[in-house]
Amino acid sequence: MVASLAEVQPPTRYLIHEWIDGCVVFDLDTGDTHALDATMAKHFRARHEGGADEAAMPDSAHALLAQMDLLG
Repeated sequence: MVASLAEVQPPTRYLIHEWIDGCVVFDLDTGDTHALDATMAKHFRARHEGGADEAAMPDSAHALLAQMDLLG
């Protein structure tokens, strides 16, 4: 029996395409697309790859990610 893709990969809310100077995030739940510069991309990845200390995230970065509904 062959496993389906859903069984192999955990579901994700975001599709991400990265460049050296940032990334574009597509939110599958809302249909919104967001362009993030390198600094915001770093904070977004840290938040969603686990292990990120939210208290260590600058207030401005947290506020912007929250405004864009990218805190998950």
